[in-house]
Amino acid sequence: MTGFNQGAVTAEQQGEMLISMFRDIKKADCAGGLVFVWEDEWFKRTWNTMDYTNSDYRAYWNDVQTSEQHFGLMEYISAECNPVSVLDGKLDDWNEHDILLQKGEVRVYAKCDSTYLYLAVENPSVDFTKAGNNIYFDINPNEGCSNYGEHKLPVKADFILHMEGKNNTRMLVDTASDPYIRASKEWMDLDLKQDKKDSFHRIYLITDRSLTYPQTGKKVPVQKEETGHLRYGKVDEENEIGDVLTDFYYKDSVFEARIPWGLLGFSAPSVKEINNIKDNTTMTVEGIDIGYLSENEDLGEKLFSWDNWEQAVYKPHLRKSYYMLQEYLKDN
Repeated sequence: MTGFNQGAVTAEQQGEMLISMFRDIKKADCAGGLVFVWEDEWFKRTWNTMDYTNSDYRAYWNDVQTSEQHFGLMEYISAECNPVSVLDGKLDDWNEHDILLQKGEVRVYAKCDSTYLYLAVENPSVDFTKAGNNIYFDINPNEGCSNYGEHKLPVKADFILHMEGKNNTRMLVDTASDPYIRASKEWMDLDLKQDKKDSFHRIYLITDRSLTYPQTGKKVPVQKEETGHLRYGKVDEENEIGDVLTDFYYKDSVFEARIPWGLLGFSAPSVKEINNIKDNTTMTVEGIDIGYLSENEDLGEKLFSWDNWEQAVYKPHLRKSYYMLQEYLKDN
């Protein structure tokens, strides 16, 4: 089992890991083995995310930020949007009602479900492989930064979606709005790669606290993962529609992204509740002010809101790992 871990694996890797363990079980002449677990469990939490979610509402939404919820051979895909939004560089699952901002041929679309905030940008005059396209989000009315680099923003933004090709597209956060920062030396010692021209920095999730061995005094530093670094990939029915590792895709003049609620600081999106970092409390908001900064032109911003929900809508989907394991066990 060396090298196996609890997160950041695809459905195919999950299948390979399960088959590898069954082979070891067979070699050891054991009677058999059990797969944990059959289906995803939305209510579960992990130590490094549970402080940022409201336990009373945890089962009402799918928190992509926690690895504990996505062990299943069968997953549940949010189905509030009909059809379910996929990342394929097409606008066939968007309609006029989803248009949030429009100026000439440029359109910004937005919608959401119990897992993601979905965004699509249609802009024939830009190159999404290069820097210059940014979505800004104003969520907390009491925090935020009114500029991004050299650009003035019409609102105090808490988050930025920086679009720059397959490898440099990421979410950035204003320091005062970062849900994963705590006022302790260990957290503040992280290299957050902040631009000197504004207060936005990269978003990191702690994956292991620092450790000092009592016998030797040797200190192992805190371990972190840039959870705001978005992953490029096409997602459709044939390519794991629910692959939780994939965040964005672009083709020609269309850029599509799905942003996990946890990356926008929400502790309970079903009731529009966010983390209020300043005093370590939570607060409810009206929605998200979303704006688009393209090259040197600001298309302005508009409030995106949604109805609160008490029951999530979802559909089951067998992961690729299920079929891989089925094929292996058929002959073993």
